Amino acid sequence: MAIKLLREVEAQVNRPFEVKLAETREIIRHHLDEFGSRVAVAFSGGK
Repeated sequence: MAIKLLREVEAQVNRPFEVKLAETREIIRHHLDEFGSRVAVAFSGGK
């Protein structure tokens, strides 16, 4: 069963792995630069 994708989506999905990996690393780098120095704490309230 093949899934029919929009051309734009298919172009993104079928990119080479190395391109996707580089993009993911850039997103992570940007996230760490932006939010890495902030401390975040989650507390469930003991529930």
